[in-house]
Amino acid sequence: MSLLKPARKLHKILSYFVFIQVTLWIVGGAYFALVPFKPLVKGQDYYQPPALTADPLSVSETIRFMETPLESLSISPSAQGPLLKTNQSVFSVNTGHEALPIDKDAIARFAQTLYTGPGSLKPPTFLDTIEPKVAGLVDEVGGRRELWLVEANDGPGTRLYFDAYGTLVTVRNDAWVGFDLLWKLHIMDYGEGEDFNNPLLMVFSVSALLFALSGCVLAIGGLRQSLSRRLTRRRRARG
Repeated sequence: MSLLKPARKLHKILSYFVFIQVTLWIVGGAYFALVPFKPLVKGQDYYQPPALTADPLSVSETIRFMETPLESLSISPSAQGPLLKTNQSVFSVNTGHEALPIDKDAIARFAQTLYTGPGSLKPPTFLDTIEPKVAGLVDEVGGRRELWLVEANDGPGTRLYFDAYGTLVTVRNDAWVGFDLLWKLHIMDYGEGEDFNNPLLMVFSVSALLFALSGCVLAIGGLRQSLSRRLTRRRRARG
């Protein structure tokens, strides 16, 4: 019985402190469980990744053509065929020469080969900057700039982003925005959304644990008091 009074006080104080965050945890958990991740959030039912088809001989010849020292090298499919990207330049495997930025018509044709959803695609739009969504908390493109945007008028609002050379950068939709927002609120990392061990999350996790434990103490204490009153009434009734 001596624990009930401090437990009640602690429980009341913590309720004001953790109520909103616990609610966000519950809402986020429900969203993560109920919304299909790969088909909808990742958009796999609405686009197919571009296939990479490159002749190994052409790739090696293109690498030989490069005159600058290579600190990094990657190959990726694009609207103008496979591209070799170095730390400084972009080369076309098909031509063996440095690649050039492409126009909106080439982007539109390439996007049409990737999109598999039920809607239709709008004409590409070139964006110098991509504004974060939901009060600046959700950055769809990770801070990238100067991208082509191709939007689909389908249910989830599919958005395909391409760089100036026609390489698919990422695919996003409204379900992904909701997921990313709730994920950041869930782990309480409002920047990159990757730090599970940030101090704010630790403080609220311990507070939520104390809130739950104090609630258990109150529940057990209340149950004991209820049983005690019932036994007392029965004894009086018998006496």
